[in-house]
Amino acid sequence: MTQRITEDFDLPDGPKEMSYVERPFTPPELIALVESAGFDVVHVWSGTAARWERKPLDMDEMEVMIVAKAQETDGHEHTESSRGTGSVEH
Repeated sequence: MTQRITEDFDLPDGPKEMSYVERPFTPPELIALVESAGFDVVHVWSGTAARWERKPLDMDEMEVMIVAKAQETDGHEHTESSRGTGSVEH
């Protein structure tokens, strides 16, 4: 499912209307993408930008925060990183 969005943006050279296509992902799809990129998912949490919480995802959650670490391939421990937009223990 994709949606076309049209918004007005205030740019340095003046306002401009721009359209873009947005494709939402389900938490299982995001987890699969993160893992296919060579990361192990540590946590999946819920939240809204600037109000992140370590709580389970709600069915109507629009943002997900995934905490992942690089898969160990060389025997060295890698640091965790977070990315994204929510909250469910994985």
